[in-house]
Amino acid sequence: KAYESYLARFPRSKNAYELEFYLAECLYNSLQFAKAAKRYAAVRDSSQDIRYLNEAAYGSVLAFQKQLDYEIKTGTAKQYPVLKSTDRNPNDKISSIPLSPLELQVVSASDAYVAKAKANDPKSAGIAYRAAELFYSHNQFDEARHRFEDIVKTFPKSEVAKYATNLIIESYLIDKNWAKVEEVSARLASNKDVIDPKSDLYKELTKFKLGGRFKLAEELMAKAQYDEAARKYIELVNEEPRHEFADKALNNAAVCFENVQRFDSALKLYERIYNEYPQSALADAAVFRVAVNAEKSYDFDKAIDRYQKLIKDYPQSKDREAALFNTARLLEGLQRYNEAALAYLRYADLYPTSEDAPKNQFRAALIYEKQNNSSKQIAALNEFVQKFSSKSAQAELVIDAHRRIGDAWKKQKRESDALSAYQSAAQEFDRRGLKPESAPIAADAAAYSRFELAEAVFQEFDRLKIGGSAKALANSFTAKKAGLKKLNDAYDQVMKYKRVEWTLAAFFRKGYGLERFAQTILDTPVPPEIKRLGDEAVVTYQDQLAAQTVALEDKAVETYTAAWSEAKKYRVSNEWTKKTLESLNRFRPKEYPMLKEAKSYISSELIFPDGAVGSIAGNERSNSGPQQLGGEDK
Repeated sequence: KAYESYLARFPRSKNAYELEFYLAECLYNSLQFAKAAKRYAAVRDSSQDIRYLNEAAYGSVLAFQKQLDYEIKTGTAKQYPVLKSTDRNPNDKISSIPLSPLELQVVSASDAYVAKAKANDPKSAGIAYRAAELFYSHNQFDEARHRFEDIVKTFPKSEVAKYATNLIIESYLIDKNWAKVEEVSARLASNKDVIDPKSDLYKELTKFKLGGRFKLAEELMAKAQYDEAARKYIELVNEEPRHEFADKALNNAAVCFENVQRFDSALKLYERIYNEYPQSALADAAVFRVAVNAEKSYDFDKAIDRYQKLIKDYPQSKDREAALFNTARLLEGLQRYNEAALAYLRYADLYPTSEDAPKNQFRAALIYEKQNNSSKQIAALNEFVQKFSSKSAQAELVIDAHRRIGDAWKKQKRESDALSAYQSAAQEFDRRGLKPESAPIAADAAAYSRFELAEAVFQEFDRLKIGGSAKALANSFTAKKAGLKKLNDAYDQVMKYKRVEWTLAAFFRKGYGLERFAQTILDTPVPPEIKRLGDEAVVTYQDQLAAQTVALEDKAVETYTAAWSEAKKYRVSNEWTKKTLESLNRFRPKEYPMLKEAKSYISSELIFPDGAVGSIAGNERSNSGPQQLGGEDK
């Protein structure tokens, strides 16, 4: 109080300067920090003397800081921690926080100390850093960066210059300003007055620089600036091939090139991944993408080679299944049919539970069918039935497989085996209770098979002859008539599957059966006992046969007419409708004149399962398309 009273009465006395300092010291030691700080500031700014300039300037900083610490401790002021980017929630919105009046006084006192301090003052760097740190902790990054940059420039050899360097980068990381992260990290790392190239901080700055470059590339990629993004990714790898993100950077650069359809460039980058980073978790996917891009560049042999490399070298790859499928597809497109069929079969063996396994097993059989290799076709189809007959989703193809097995046996002239297969196809449809409307492939196979079975009955019927005398003649006629009923019943079985083509075929064959019955009657020899009765008896006998023949032919015409009506109703023209019209023209030429041959509405193409391709232009299948990877992705 004595100092205060004296200074109040004699502020300009020659002792005032010294007494002001002593008063500040007393206030500080009595823990009156706010008052002490102001007295120290008065000494610092005094024009009377400079004896206590340094001590007063430092005392002002210290006193204001002590007051701030006290208010934080007592809860009247809030302390904001110095958070790095990794300490923050990346989704938090960063807002600037104003400094309190007391914090502004700390900063002002700190700035004054640094401005008035002597050169090489050991405290200046730390005091300047503490002031800059206040702005950083309050998210005022522009001011903080400006102050940290001054520290690095003015006090390059100080310990805090390294901390300032780090927080400059952290501020840009928090702002997600990746271009600045890269640029400033590179610039600061090159400052050898601050950063020893052998130091951990240099390594950290290099990591920040390359990480910033990676993030900047990601940002460019998200904006669809693919060429610029690819250049940044490649620069990263070329500068630091052993960087932890090097393989990911190459991957992402390749994805960028794929997005601008530079498939050959993408291919070369993917090749670098598995050649330069064989232990990378991305190696198998890179092999797959090389194959895909080779295919898009029309280098099909290379595509096949890389797909096969993936299958062989990476048995656990998630892309292995797709690679095997694509191998088979391309081999088929290149007409390397044996290899293609084996690849499809291998797929079905390796991935029996895949939804595509049945299709690929069946596809192999179709290839053998195309090559007229009926033995391998039968083996593949039998394996298909064995593996997948219990799968309700494959019911149609199972029935179609039985039908195709029948055709294959037929090509080998093994009629009984063929009929057995046709019987299995038809019975399988009936046993499963399928509906023609909802199972058209199966219905077609069943109708075709019933028709083939009926054709066998027709052959038996056509071999029956009428002849002999007395009882033998009567018995042979009865047998032929019974054969006709059996024939009609067999063809009637075709119609329940509601397939127009085979229904019309069955109609024609029923009519033709009546024609053949009539012809058999006409070909029947006159029995000896009739001949013995004389010419008149023979003529009477032949007239009776002719009457029966006319009745059968009328019935045949009736059947042909029904078939022709159905053909017109469904607007169908095929070999069976042509034969039907030819038959009607023989019997009713004026009513049914022969017309110009109509175009068939029934496809003669094989019915392929979904997913099968007939040319090299089929789409490649992939479990993982070109995929961008972030630095945090494993």
